[in-house]
Amino acid sequence: MDPHGQVTPRSPDHEALAEFILSFVQALLRAGYYLPGHPQAQRAKEGLHRRFQSLFRGRHELTFMLEDLGEAKNVLVEGALQETQRLSALMAAGMAEVYVPRLAHFLERKDLVSLTLKESMTEEEFSRFIDVMSEPSGGALDAAGKEHFLAHLRQSGITHFSLIFTEDLVAPERRLPWRAQLAVSRLKKDLKHVPLFHDLDSAGLRSLRQQILHEVLRPIARADLLAAILMNSDLAASREASPEEIEDELVEFVPEGLVVPAGRAALRVHLAETDGEAAPRQRRALLKLLLRSRAKEPPGLAELVRELFESGIVEFDRLPPGLKVAIRIERATDHFLAEGSLFLKRLEAAVTPEAYRPQAEALVRLMPELVRRTLLDEIAGLVATFRGHAALGGPRAAVADELLGRLAAGDLAAALKQKFISGKKEERLALGPIYQSLGERVRPQLVQILEETQDAWVRKNASEVLLRMGPGGAEAVLSELSSGRLPAAAVAELLMVFGELRSDAPGVRQALQRYTRDPEPRVREEAAWALCRIAGAAEEALFVRLLDDPDVEVRRRALRCLRAAHCGSALGHVVSLLSRIPAEPFLEALEPQLYAALPELAEAAGATRGAEAEGFLLERLHEAFSHGLFDAIRRPHRPLSEEAFGFLCDSLGAIGTQAALPVLRDLGKRVRETGQQRLARAIQRIEARTR
Repeated sequence: MDPHGQVTPRSPDHEALAEFILSFVQALLRAGYYLPGHPQAQRAKEGLHRRFQSLFRGRHELTFMLEDLGEAKNVLVEGALQETQRLSALMAAGMAEVYVPRLAHFLERKDLVSLTLKESMTEEEFSRFIDVMSEPSGGALDAAGKEHFLAHLRQSGITHFSLIFTEDLVAPERRLPWRAQLAVSRLKKDLKHVPLFHDLDSAGLRSLRQQILHEVLRPIARADLLAAILMNSDLAASREASPEEIEDELVEFVPEGLVVPAGRAALRVHLAETDGEAAPRQRRALLKLLLRSRAKEPPGLAELVRELFESGIVEFDRLPPGLKVAIRIERATDHFLAEGSLFLKRLEAAVTPEAYRPQAEALVRLMPELVRRTLLDEIAGLVATFRGHAALGGPRAAVADELLGRLAAGDLAAALKQKFISGKKEERLALGPIYQSLGERVRPQLVQILEETQDAWVRKNASEVLLRMGPGGAEAVLSELSSGRLPAAAVAELLMVFGELRSDAPGVRQALQRYTRDPEPRVREEAAWALCRIAGAAEEALFVRLLDDPDVEVRRRALRCLRAAHCGSALGHVVSLLSRIPAEPFLEALEPQLYAALPELAEAAGATRGAEAEGFLLERLHEAFSHGLFDAIRRPHRPLSEEAFGFLCDSLGAIGTQAALPVLRDLGKRVRETGQQRLARAIQRIEARTR
């Protein structure tokens, strides 16, 4: 949070802190006006220590910081709440206007930029601190005045505090962020007092140093500030604590979630450094932060360390083991891509298991990296090579088969799955041959993808690969279809795949036949179309049945199936549907498709099987013409479109007999030129067939 922003919303903890600070400032004011023993001074401090203690929940100190903003002074409060607060935003507006300047004045007249009160301060110590702090000083303290002030605190038994005077601020020439400069200054001052604890051994002294570091760093949650403190931690060094020791302690206290952001901020500082003496120290501190041993690596750390390696900041030997392996594999992959034919020649030349295994395993290790680079054709070539070696038999066949099994279950399998799920359609298509080469070993993974994915294209492509694997793959897809996990739209999409691949594996036709009776129209549609592409005219009876389906789209798909399968026997059924339209108006929606189907079905039926339909076709032409065919003004009861007229003519050309010729010739005298041409072609075909 930006400490200069507003505090929203105001929680009970915010209210409690604001009320305590108000009472604390009021106590300072009264203690400065009355003698310490005066009832008014005592009354102002009543209950204040208890309220001070109630502020802390896992936090052990409260800090007031005076920020110089030029004409104004800003008081920041840190420690009791999760984030740094601006006092003027913490207090109610009317109170802030009165009491923020007064607290700033108390700090300023002691020449303080930071005042820290520790939770371990006793009630008596807290009361005496208010008395000492409120003593008038007649302006900002000089050096002697500060010594007197500190001596008075010590003589009063007040020890649980930390003060930073203006003169304690370190290295203004480094232009550190103000909050980072304040933290380093406090580190320097507090660490300087550690050697005074003569009763502590080395472990105790280190524990004390760690406690100080924790107290200083705990409130700081900004990565850039942590980076600035780390890269300038030498300012806090002394004879008792070297820069390296302070760095070691500091990196331990950077929260894991801030390691990478702080590392990137520190890297920017390091890269911008022009001081040749500072650069090695900063590099050392940066690498300590990023390379120290961890139980769990923060997200993004490996990428940042790689950047440091590529920019020459960290040597290869200092990289984490996992990153070393990754870089070695990348280098080996580059070598393979540059001289792939040499690798394959060595593999082919290795005919004994002992010679073949190291060559083949070296290539296997490269495959996940090839997947990462989306070099799928190279992987397909290698897998096909191993499969060929396994199939040919001989001494190396067992090793090749073993490696294929490892590929199907190891890092490559995981990389392939991730690429299949997250990659583009073109990448999934390129993965198909790899899965097919790995064969039945990877079928469980494809089934898992099929079960888990919500992406229609991923599901479709996984089904395609499975179906190409043969009966076992088809069985897996059928099992998923019948699982009840998929919505109707997904079931329909998978049924399409069976048709597109013309899968005739055992059980497929029977399953598709069942789906033509599914409650969902879209499922019935796609099941019928898949059957058409797989079995063609052998399913004519089923397509004819679907012409009576309650859904018009299913009926249209059934007509399409009859046409595509050249089901001549269905001509009579289509003619029957056309004849029923006057009595059954719901069929009108299907009328254009019925007419369009006539020519193809008539061609398939031929004159012998189409004789029964001829009478209806001639009657329909005569009926339509008697009402003024192609008349743009008059609208007969059942007009024929020009397109439907053409379909009738073409159909009669396929099945018409001598009886049709007089009718067609008579119509030819009364229709437009385009109609005359269609009639002429039909007459010509009938005459050629019936001579």
